[in-house]
Amino acid sequence: MPKSKKIKVAIFHNLPRGGAKRYLYEITKRLRKKYDIDEYKLNTSSSYLDLSRFVKTSKSYAYRGGKGVEALVRSIVTLPKVHKKIAKDINRGRYDLIITNHDYFTKSPYIHQYLEAPCLYICHEPQREFYEKSSIHSPRIKEKIMNILRLPIKHIDITNARAADEIIANSKYSKTYLKNVYGVKTNLVYPGVDNKNFTYSNKIKKENFVLAIGSLMPVKGHDFVIRSLGRVKEKYRPSLVIVGSANSYYKKRLIRLAKTNNVRCKILSKVTDRQIKKLYMSSLAYVSGAHKEPFGLCVLEAMSSGTPAIVIEGGGAGEQIIKGVNGFVVKRDENEFASKLTIVIKTENNNNFGVKARNSINKNWTWEQTIDSLDKIIKRKTKS
Repeated sequence: MPKSKKIKVAIFHNLPRGGAKRYLYEITKRLRKKYDIDEYKLNTSSSYLDLSRFVKTSKSYAYRGGKGVEALVRSIVTLPKVHKKIAKDINRGRYDLIITNHDYFTKSPYIHQYLEAPCLYICHEPQREFYEKSSIHSPRIKEKIMNILRLPIKHIDITNARAADEIIANSKYSKTYLKNVYGVKTNLVYPGVDNKNFTYSNKIKKENFVLAIGSLMPVKGHDFVIRSLGRVKEKYRPSLVIVGSANSYYKKRLIRLAKTNNVRCKILSKVTDRQIKKLYMSSLAYVSGAHKEPFGLCVLEAMSSGTPAIVIEGGGAGEQIIKGVNGFVVKRDENEFASKLTIVIKTENNNNFGVKARNSINKNWTWEQTIDSLDKIIKRKTKS
């Protein structure tokens, strides 16, 4: 009998460097074994974790995003036209399914409004700054003014999201959040981690620091982590390494705060994949003070590297943590955070936490499980 024809899938994205791009990279690498995949993207998307070797064809479309008010105007006036052109090309390709991702200018992409084939939208978060406290998203006056000017983007995001056939969330927390914002049903497909890529080795010695990853913005809660570290007894207090894109204003604030709290702090704005893997393995703990983190791949990657994690409750970042086994989920309380961190970093405990962290992640959080879940949805959408 002749082989059945592979399902044709188009992937659209305009993603910056970060967890969403990692998610897309990992699923594309695996989905290509079952499906014929073509990539459609804007030239403003990050070149980090390039998908081209996993797809049959890759097409990039020119767009000039601009900055500030110019970027806002272009997002409203010019960007829809580019998406319409991309959709026209995709429609001509007669794909069985389109998997869409964020366009970081609007979050939910305009392309949903123009596609003819079924569309599966991987949505990690909405435009959170419109639904959460301004103190963590836009504490400065100029940021508040910009967010007021950006209010049309809130409507655009909702309209575009509702135009998708189906939305995929990355955590139970996000599933509820997206349903409340967009008013539509969402499905849950958890991300995973590549345990061959993020590994643990007893040859790499644990060093006296804890690791935090995330842009240097208030929403990432690095200030909370610094204050919490300041409450750890000095004889146990590790230094802090933060990896995140550097905003000079917030970077200076964090450096001053660390000095005030007697916390040794190093901020790295650019690291290679090799360096980040070593940081994961050599740190005593992964720490996050982020506000309502939708999921957080860094937590999985750290634990797969033999490093326990401590995160704040109220988001999706704690859904992979087993209390007292591979880390802790705590309230936004500096004393409690400091207490749990002290337990985790003590020499007699740390190796035990690390081994359990890696074992728990490798058994329950794999990209293969992610693909199994996505595969069922794809087959249902394409009726294959």
